[in-house]
Amino acid sequence: KLTFFIKYIPDIINFAIFYKENLIDKEITYSSKNHSLSVKFDKSNFSHLIGISYVHGAEKFFDDSSENKIDRTAIRFKDGNESFRLKLQVIAQCTSLLELPIYINDRWIIGNANYDGSIIKNKIYMIGLKDVTPFTKKPMSLINITTQPVHKYETVTQIRIKDVNTKLVTVIK
Repeated sequence: KLTFFIKYIPDIINFAIFYKENLIDKEITYSSKNHSLSVKFDKSNFSHLIGISYVHGAEKFFDDSSENKIDRTAIRFKDGNESFRLKLQVIAQCTSLLELPIYINDRWIIGNANYDGSIIKNKIYMIGLKDVTPFTKKPMSLINITTQPVHKYETVTQIRIKDVNTKLVTVIK
């Protein structure tokens, strides 16, 4: 498992840098004709997206990834869970989270997981979301959908990025 993981470290680092520069301290709203999903990404969700556990903690994994300092001896995998392999196969694509075309849906059940929404990109990956408040969601899982197609989704017409510190808003149409 570790050998497989090590092969994807450059992709993890690239995604961590993108995540740090573009998603942390931002409220990102994906809007379609009929729905909007507002998402807040934080450090602690990063390792969940990758599908691993880190002895030093979830936030430390994010920091170490974004600084190219991953401690390979601190990586842990859940027994019997091979989903991290599928996640890592699409991790390089995740830097496209702020590019159109992109799709959303509200409720989604996949396997034993129940999501309150999802962001879908190029029918390659989906990020499952959970409610934090009635109006805000957080990312919980990265799902490789190349082997399990998603049929119900809406086209995003606008992505609104609000910096929570400066209040500056950027709109992508």
